[in-house]
Amino acid sequence: MYREKIILDELEMVKPAPTDKILFIGCGLNPLTPMVLYKNTENVIETIDKSRLVVKLAKHLIDRRKLSDRIVVRYGDGQT
Repeated sequence: MYREKIILDELEMVKPAPTDKILFIGCGLNPLTPMVLYKNTENVIETIDKSRLVVKLAKHLIDRRKLSDRIVVRYGDGQT
């Protein structure tokens, strides 16, 4: 998948330590970036979105895929 390759290229540039927390702003309905990061790192990934509906649906997807041990979805606008 083309988008996954871009995410992995960016991950290679950043090279987070396993203890670093990754913040992703704007997860969307299908939080692909956090899921790719989950699969390819040991990091905790916190993702935020400014839509309460999107957060609710993304949380449901993350929970259904049993990824909530390292992916946290929160409501927020990235400014606070």
